[in-house]
Amino acid sequence: MLRIGLICLCALSALYLIVRYSIPAGLSETGPEAALSLNASYPGAVVGLAQQAISDEANRRAVQKDSPASSTAPADLDALKKALRAAILKDPLNASAFQLLAQIAQLEGNAKSARQMMTTAARLSIEDATANAFMLQQSLLANNVGEALRYADILMRGKTSLIGPVAQLVARMTEVPGAKQELVRRLGAAPPWRAQVLGAFASSGLTNPQAPLGVLLALKDTPNPPREKELVGYINYLLQNKLYAFAYSSWLQFLPKDRLSQVAYLFNGSFEQQMSGVPFDWMIGSGSEVIAGVYARPDNGDKRALFISFGQMRGVFPTIRQMTVLRPGAYRFTGNINGEMLARRGLQWRVTCVEGGLAGESQMLLGRFPKWASFQFDIVIPEDKCAAQYVELVHMARSPSEQLATGSVWFDDLAILRRATGSKATP
Repeated sequence: MLRIGLICLCALSALYLIVRYSIPAGLSETGPEAALSLNASYPGAVVGLAQQAISDEANRRAVQKDSPASSTAPADLDALKKALRAAILKDPLNASAFQLLAQIAQLEGNAKSARQMMTTAARLSIEDATANAFMLQQSLLANNVGEALRYADILMRGKTSLIGPVAQLVARMTEVPGAKQELVRRLGAAPPWRAQVLGAFASSGLTNPQAPLGVLLALKDTPNPPREKELVGYINYLLQNKLYAFAYSSWLQFLPKDRLSQVAYLFNGSFEQQMSGVPFDWMIGSGSEVIAGVYARPDNGDKRALFISFGQMRGVFPTIRQMTVLRPGAYRFTGNINGEMLARRGLQWRVTCVEGGLAGESQMLLGRFPKWASFQFDIVIPEDKCAAQYVELVHMARSPSEQLATGSVWFDDLAILRRATGSKATP
């Protein structure tokens, strides 16, 4: 009987704990009122109700600012503070309760108390995004870059949805005087969010295009120097601001010595190097019913070349291009072609100014090329409105019916050479 009695007592105790704590815990977010009916002082339920009340009060004040005649009753902030402090006495490690007290302090205009409460919340819970975001803001206002980066690291590691906006904020920190050393220390450790920060320059609202370059150059001397793909965001940012020459020179500063020695008017014209994704290298998009890529040559497996293959249906030709920064003057484009293309209209290499205008184009490449055959055309870069250029391969189809093509072709050994003539006539 004693054993049965003990079992019953344990069962009743377990049931009490479930009703008193487990059920309120499950209801504290979805139904805090129901949770409080089971346990009038359960901290999680108190926090849930307070959170809703504070949110409603903030919305009420925002509405009242636009419509002063609003008659919605204000929240009893003193009662909320009392309830939250009681919840903290029962659960001293409840970071949400401290965070809500900070929000109340903000509503009351008490910045000092808000900062103290948010500091406590951030220390108690690494997952409290609101508290850590507040501390990030306070650290920036105090010009404490080290602390700001610490909170940025916490936010980007803990909440995926915050990586984008926080990465933009860190990217803008490259403009903060004295922030370079801390930025290099953090980014040099290769945190999981580094690529997002280095890719955020174009969307972060930077006002000084040169600011990130100092940080990027300093990263070259760390155990984790910037990879070429990580430079794309900064290079694209410079190009968006039409700083073509600066973008080109910045890119060159990160090329390895063996690749830097191979830089010419047209980069990687033999397609032997892996494409980096930087606009000054080859950019090959995807098309429809058309395969485009760089592969080993069928006649020489040790060499690579650009390969284009057309399907049996009408296809959309992919983007194949590279940006160059040629100075005004006369040039000649040379290359080799192999394979066959059967269609109404063929392929064409052309050089156009980024600002608009044609600088040179090849003849239409169409038909059979059973052996490697060379082709060339002249380029003239004008003095004005041609600071940068696109070298691109296009299908000269003028209508959907002319997009139908069959066969496959290879291109290799592409180059741009300076011509001796000083002619500046428009081609």
